[in-house]
Amino acid sequence: MLIKIKNVTKSYQINKENVHVLKGIDFEVASGDWLTITGPSGSGKTTLLKVLSGIEQPDDGSIMIGDFHISDGSEEEKRNFRRNNIGYIFQDFKLFDQFNILLNVMIPILPYEKKEQVENNAKEILAKVNLSHRENHQPAMVSGGEKQRTAIARSLMNRPNILLCDEPTGNLDVDSRNHVMSILKDLQKEGITIILVTHDTELSTYGNHLFEMRDGLLTRKQHS
Repeated sequence: MLIKIKNVTKSYQINKENVHVLKGIDFEVASGDWLTITGPSGSGKTTLLKVLSGIEQPDDGSIMIGDFHISDGSEEEKRNFRRNNIGYIFQDFKLFDQFNILLNVMIPILPYEKKEQVENNAKEILAKVNLSHRENHQPAMVSGGEKQRTAIARSLMNRPNILLCDEPTGNLDVDSRNHVMSILKDLQKEGITIILVTHDTELSTYGNHLFEMRDGLLTRKQHS
């Protein structure tokens, strides 16, 4: 599923000032590729993922994923497309403290499929990320690395073609970070397209393509 972003811009009104966050972004990602975007906090990385997924609307430019113009779709069309094609891993996990790990993974798909099937799928994915032994624990009872792996498992419940990763290792120690990156490498081998944004320059060795984002501008870099 080819991703084509052409001349995408995005700005926000902040304290009566128009702040340009994305300034004419252009790139393509082939199906099954991994694109890593490094850059400091506030450079526009998270905004790029939000417009790419259709969560936010760009001011100008076009975003096409496969045959779908996500930048032109209705809200309902974009929601359906995300549910069927995109997994999103958040930096701050976004887990529900009142539910156990298993239910946290099940929640996004529960309204759309039979509970028994959703539970079986969730257990299968938790085993893939080595969390079967934690499925009955609350988020407060597991480590940061285990919370992030739970978030990864949840993002895989819709069997996505594309995985968007927003600073997925930003809150982790080195061992947990390496474990998470190993899981992502395995997912790419299964054919999932990965777009990862990070301020951690040590992650620039991962993936097929490397870009740097600064002040809303995207520049292609060479792998070290």
